[in-house]
Amino acid sequence: MRYHILLSVLFFATISHADAALRIGTCNVAKIFDSLDERKAIEMSMKSNAATHNGEVAKRRKTIEDLQAQRDELKPDSPLYQQKTEELVTAATQLDVMVKLKEMELVKLEKQHTARLYDQIRTACKQAAAAHNLDLIVAEHPPESSRELTRLSADQLRLLLSTSEVLYANNQIDLTQEIILALNKQFATSQNGKP
Repeated sequence: MRYHILLSVLFFATISHADAALRIGTCNVAKIFDSLDERKAIEMSMKSNAATHNGEVAKRRKTIEDLQAQRDELKPDSPLYQQKTEELVTAATQLDVMVKLKEMELVKLEKQHTARLYDQIRTACKQAAAAHNLDLIVAEHPPESSRELTRLSADQLRLLLSTSEVLYANNQIDLTQEIILALNKQFATSQNGKP
């Protein structure tokens, strides 16, 4: 499906530029994304937030364990036992809600960061295309390394190879490194004034 879309784009681009040569570049979006310093900084921040959250969860679990130990020392038919049970249920419920809300918040934040970074990649591709007078930049999905390919079944390998839009491209039209450097420079410049 994606291959047909690519061919259609190339066909219509060729028709619209019949009198001029079509200039095409490639970039490996996954490699760009993985190489971004900003993505690495976001990942470290997210891990720090998760660690802080896990510390709070551990603290609350300890409180719940203490409540349970206090309750278990009481007689089951005493009013204080009933009160401690209610406190225990309330604390456990609050912990479950807190964990689920934080998980949802972290997932939402990760999606927002990812979408923003991909928008930056698209903008950088557009700027690189303009700088090189390119008409089209095609996303390259090179096959995995041979070590990773051994873990795939034959069907998975066929699917992976058949979904690659670029079957050959010389390195002169690959803008991947240029885009990585531009985005990392942009991020470094934005961080210079921040604490």
